[in-house]
Amino acid sequence: MDDERWRKIEEVFQNVAECDPADREAYLTQACAGDEELRREVESLLAHEVFDTFIHQPIKGAARSLSTVSEHDLIGGQLGPYLVTELIGQGGMGAVYAAIRDDGLFKQKVAIKVVRHGMNSGFVLNRFQAERRILASLDHPNIARVIDGGSTADGRPYFVMEFIEGQPLNEYCTANYLSIADRIRLFRLVCAAVQYAHQKLIAHRDIKPSNILVNRDGAPKLLDFGIAKLLDPTQSDADPARTATMMRMMTPDYASPEQVRGFQITTATDIYSLGAVLYELLTGERPHRLSSYTPTEIERIVCKTEVVRPSEAASKADIISAKQQRQLSGDLDNIILMAMRKEPERRYQSAEQLSDDLRRHLERLPVIARPDTIRYRAGKFVRRHSAGVIATVTVLFCLLAGLIATTYQARRAERRFQQVRKLANTFLFDFHDKIQDLSGSTEARELVVKTALEYLDSLAQEAGSDSVLLRELAHAYQKVGDVQGDPWTPNLGHTANAMKSYQRSLDLAEQLYAREPVSQEVVRLLANDYFKIGALQSETGDKRSAQAMLRRALATAEPLTKTNGQAEDFKLLINIYTRFGDTQLDTGDAPNALQSYRQAQQLSERAATTWPSIDTKGRLGNSYGHMGEALVTLGNPVEAIRNYRRGADILEGLVGRDQTVRQRRDLRVFYTWLGNLYGNPNFINVGDMATALVYYQKALSMAESQVALDSRNARAQLDLAVSYAGLGDVLMESDARRSTEYYRLALEVAAELLRESPENFSYLRRRGIYLTKLGAAQLRLGDRATALKHLQQARDILQQLARRDPADAQLYGDRHVNLLALAEASLAFGDHAAAVQLYQQTLALAQQSATASGSDLYARRRLAEAYTGLGNCFASHRTASPASRAVRASDQRQACEWHRKSLEVWDNWEKVSVSSIFNMTRRQQSARAVALCEAASAKLVSATH
Repeated sequence: MDDERWRKIEEVFQNVAECDPADREAYLTQACAGDEELRREVESLLAHEVFDTFIHQPIKGAARSLSTVSEHDLIGGQLGPYLVTELIGQGGMGAVYAAIRDDGLFKQKVAIKVVRHGMNSGFVLNRFQAERRILASLDHPNIARVIDGGSTADGRPYFVMEFIEGQPLNEYCTANYLSIADRIRLFRLVCAAVQYAHQKLIAHRDIKPSNILVNRDGAPKLLDFGIAKLLDPTQSDADPARTATMMRMMTPDYASPEQVRGFQITTATDIYSLGAVLYELLTGERPHRLSSYTPTEIERIVCKTEVVRPSEAASKADIISAKQQRQLSGDLDNIILMAMRKEPERRYQSAEQLSDDLRRHLERLPVIARPDTIRYRAGKFVRRHSAGVIATVTVLFCLLAGLIATTYQARRAERRFQQVRKLANTFLFDFHDKIQDLSGSTEARELVVKTALEYLDSLAQEAGSDSVLLRELAHAYQKVGDVQGDPWTPNLGHTANAMKSYQRSLDLAEQLYAREPVSQEVVRLLANDYFKIGALQSETGDKRSAQAMLRRALATAEPLTKTNGQAEDFKLLINIYTRFGDTQLDTGDAPNALQSYRQAQQLSERAATTWPSIDTKGRLGNSYGHMGEALVTLGNPVEAIRNYRRGADILEGLVGRDQTVRQRRDLRVFYTWLGNLYGNPNFINVGDMATALVYYQKALSMAESQVALDSRNARAQLDLAVSYAGLGDVLMESDARRSTEYYRLALEVAAELLRESPENFSYLRRRGIYLTKLGAAQLRLGDRATALKHLQQARDILQQLARRDPADAQLYGDRHVNLLALAEASLAFGDHAAAVQLYQQTLALAQQSATASGSDLYARRRLAEAYTGLGNCFASHRTASPASRAVRASDQRQACEWHRKSLEVWDNWEKVSVSSIFNMTRRQQSARAVALCEAASAKLVSATH
């Protein structure tokens, strides 16, 4: 059978398969138009069709009802490592089997989709391979996952998917008596899956309830990408005929007008289908009232007949209560009808936007969906009566032509300028503000930046002394800088470009301030620029300059909150105090950092009380975290944990209501810090490794989800690396091999970030840290040569960064850990002299750090660790020289001296800090080392005499 004949059979089959059984006969008679061979082929396919069973509920005995037995030959056999157990469903071209993977590695039940016998035409194979490629590119919790793939012994391709036991979306909601609100919440998860596919440039094209299964855990899974389309023009179908056929394959009850007419498919096609699914989910009725399913009827109803309002349709459904009908009236009517507008460009612009409107409805906030406007109806009138309107417009044009001609040239340049100005503002302030908190929007925001910069540079040349335009430009350059490289929001990681944009904004703001020093708007703009530049300097290795700039920001912003302070003024001042505290903490001034964080917390409490919102409460939650970070640096991990837990409680409550990136990211940071404080050996902690592991795994799960939603978000990538490293740290003692795996993953992320921004201070520092950690883990596993190579690479990076920012106290700690590991590597190679030299470098660095900041307990800890390292080094020294006994006695005396110095640090810990299990454990270790050393020394002296 050639491809063209098969395409015809498949098109008729797909349409008749969706008809009610009673209507199929009439449809076949009309569609086949006397072609009996075509009719027989379609009827044969229908005889083998088991609807809506593949991948989900196994249908016992379904295979026995099939008229052919050829599909049974795989049952009981192997497909790769999978044992095929039963046939659970068949379509016209593919069969789906249940199978078990039981190869000794792990046991897993799966579903395997295989091309059926006799269906291996070029068209079918291409389509099957396309489905497999598309599914393999998708990794989302609400999309059925592809696990594996291959070919049968007779060359038929197959792919392996997760086995999902569940019910179609509408059946699940009915069976579980879900309220309208609960149905909407479930549906929003489906929107998230569709949004993810769209971000991968994939349109599903067959979204319907039977392709959305809800598993036992209540999680929906989007299935069957069999007719999905790649929207990437570089990967479009080469065969136009096949493309046209694929566009016409659809489920008419949920198909969009452009699908029915064979027009271009876009993401708006899936938005329409989502609207149709939501319509049925909330009303119990399908939006299109199809009876015969003939092509003529499908086109008339889908393309030309307006959909009945959901609230009106629900009033006729027996299963919908009067209360539920009232709930549908208003916003939900408008939301569903906006998703199902006939014109693709008038629907929601994305599945995320549809989902967000549903969220706003649930929260009783205004929605963007609105009924048709007079303007739209006027447009429809013009299209219906184009001849009369054209005649009227022609007469009016002739009357006005003279007047227009005399003024056109004079105003042309001004109009062009205003058009560009309006477009730039719309692009940055309207479009950008709508997408900036959406998951997966970083790539779109990059497009905003590129386009906006062209407009801004054009406008800046013509701004002159126009104060309004100068303000617009300054605000716009700020937004561009945020997208390019604001370290605390989703960004592209282009910090150098971000600094240039912020500096352009500051130059304009200072011009304005010179003219309007009393304008609150100008003062606010200026303070924001100081803040953004200072915050970015802090992250790019210039802590002293950052502090100076942030002081200017404080001096400029504080007066704004004294008289008629607005919510945005408090937000700005909170941010400034927080970042200023960060620079103080990073330079070893923990007490003053704590004071700055307390200022931010007090302002946060005032803002949350005066302007209660998710944003102000989120800032209050975050303020507890910053306090916790300062407290642990001052040696109080227990109180730090209390603060982080209090802040996490606030953020957990907000994340349940808010779907923006920032709130989820803030909570992930808190989970990471709780992991640090409970049991990460690199932090002052309380020694609870099990709890630390739980928090790190929570943080990793959130980080992975965020990266899956938006792989271009550099902030999300860095968060993922931090989560990998945290798990590596907490597993180092118990499972060094797994630690190396996590450190390698963290390094891969850092390398990817550095490809985008090779000189980024923060990314380079992370690479140095992760190389040190990996080297230490490899040393523990006995791979000395590789460990030494990685440790030396890390040393070179960290020394380079220390030269760039000598005031960064964090780098003291990073270099300290690296030198300790290098010293241990030298000992492992038997090079005692090199080890002593490295330990002495560690000590010099620790002494410098402790002198610079007497209040930083991490500096004291580093001093004690340097003493302990020297003590262990001398205590373990062995020599074969004739005077070995005297040398050993001398070594033991030195070892005792170093261990006593370490013990002295821990003895004095309580004088400057709160005592906890952290310092008590280490004091016991030092005391034991001193006792052992003194005993060994005494034994040597006794043996000498």
